[in-house]
Amino acid sequence: MLQYHGIVLDKSLRDESMIKRFKILGSRHSSTNPWMMYLVEVAAGNLNHEIYVMQKNMKPRFYAHFYRDSELRVVFPDKIFIANVNDKGSWHAFQDYGLKLGIPKEQLECKPVKIEEEKDWLG
Repeated sequence: MLQYHGIVLDKSLRDESMIKRFKILGSRHSSTNPWMMYLVEVAAGNLNHEIYVMQKNMKPRFYAHFYRDSELRVVFPDKIFIANVNDKGSWHAFQDYGLKLGIPKEQLECKPVKIEEEKDWLG
């Protein structure tokens, strides 16, 4: 896959129109929080630049995640973690960091992290 897919929350961005920088593949409302979750696509060659721009616009205590093949990138306003989608043990660093920021544990389970999970996630 030459693109990354990811999940970005509208409320995680100071300027919510920034979501338009990405190709939007779908969206859904959170069932427990007042935000819209967007499934987005970004070309692999543009990912680092888009992450940089997005981090400058992110609110504290939020994150986004991007995935391709077995790679998972979890992006906080001031930090990026790289993990393996198939090895939940590799997720501990970003989950511990998120917990320290006050993000509830159940919100630190990145979903989806594989293309084949997207259809179920979108409902």
